[in-house]
Amino acid sequence: VRVRVKFGGREVTGWLRERVEHSDAPARLVALHKVISPLHVVTPEVFELADALAERYAGLVPDVLRLAVPPRVASVEKAFIESEDPAEAPIPDCPDLTGFTDYAQGAEFCEDLLAGHQARAVMAVLPSHPERSWEQLLASALVATASTGRGALAVVPDHKSLDRLAAALEELVDQSAFVRLTANDKPTPRYRSYLKAQSGQERI
Repeated sequence: VRVRVKFGGREVTGWLRERVEHSDAPARLVALHKVISPLHVVTPEVFELADALAERYAGLVPDVLRLAVPPRVASVEKAFIESEDPAEAPIPDCPDLTGFTDYAQGAEFCEDLLAGHQARAVMAVLPSHPERSWEQLLASALVATASTGRGALAVVPDHKSLDRLAAALEELVDQSAFVRLTANDKPTPRYRSYLKAQSGQERI
């Protein structure tokens, strides 16, 4: 959770990572000034990733987290906390996966997805098929994964690719069934999308 602490004579924002019975800190500890919000905005996995990135690039964990976690928007948090069943995400129907049969072991890949396995694949997508583009295949794999009750995350390189993937997803599920998140989003929609994705309120 986000907190406010006194550091170097001024009040700064930080993250409460864990609570322990006793501290081995050599310095005198001061009281936590304020818990800003009860929402868990950083998971243990993100903390571990921030640790690894900071160590790899000789940086600081707080600097990594400032890039990883969007700035807080109080009105978004309030609406999120007050919403009914914020962790409940709709489970979509499994889409048509026959497009993967054009590829070696494509059918086996889909079977693994639906069975809940950690399926891995590298695809060179056929460029000439008008109805089975990369975004349509990726969208169907995402929705198929979500249809098993799990979450699915896609990372694309640019806004053009994101727009194409979002359009392909809208052909399979309602627009409210997935969220899109970019660094160029305005603060309010960016933080809202982050909370929905991070909490599991949206599966895709």
